[in-house]
Amino acid sequence: MPGGVRDLPGLWDFLKEQKDVHMEFAEPRFPAKGFYHPNNDRPGTAVASHGFLLAEDPLLFDPAFFGITDTEVETLDAAQRKLLEVTYEAFENAGETWDSVSGSRTGVFVGDICFDNYLTQTRNWDYSTKYSATGSFPNMLANRLHYIFNLKGPSLLINSACTSAMYALHMAITSMRNGDCDSAIVAGSNWIMDPMCHIAMGKLGALSATSRSHTFDASADGYARGEGFAALYLKRSSHAIRDASPIRDLIYIKRWGIELGS
Repeated sequence: MPGGVRDLPGLWDFLKEQKDVHMEFAEPRFPAKGFYHPNNDRPGTAVASHGFLLAEDPLLFDPAFFGITDTEVETLDAAQRKLLEVTYEAFENAGETWDSVSGSRTGVFVGDICFDNYLTQTRNWDYSTKYSATGSFPNMLANRLHYIFNLKGPSLLINSACTSAMYALHMAITSMRNGDCDSAIVAGSNWIMDPMCHIAMGKLGALSATSRSHTFDASADGYARGEGFAALYLKRSSHAIRDASPIRDLIYIKRWGIELGS
């Protein structure tokens, strides 16, 4: 996550210290100066020039660790790369190993809203390679995890705009309750690489002209975009107790919603 946050203790420290990682869009993303204009009616521009962005390059990745060839990784979406990493960490944090989850009835439910890598790669198919489709198609955000970890549950990408990750959680719980899977990976991802989504949301009036989210404030004028990748590993409580798995939290199902409790 932004601010160099890599785990829950890091997130807690970040919030406790009230850090601010507001920064201008620049390489390796699109340059803010090339697309920013204060007049939202100006074609090809957006009113927001800043966001909450990852400090490191999301393309940094060890393909050999996940059995991916150098040729294939050339067109591999940064979101796929980071989702593989956070999913592995989620399994590890839950006391699982690669062997213990391989072949298991584990589902994958990924929430994402904008598919910047797909937009970038499909602008000029003259440069397509053998793995352009599997490296850029949006559905592969879930399917890549499903394939690499050899999981046997459902594999779904959910795009319901800002609620994508929450609906991914809902779908995972529903699938477990219906018996479609015994456990599930729930993940959310967002990497801001291509200006098209940014411009479109700016024209809609969804983006704040100050590039900040003034939540519950009279000055609220839209929201600020941010990047991040996170994954949860869900397991039935009875199975977690049976397997002596570390239980980090519990999800209680209510008639009209979900409640988290530790």
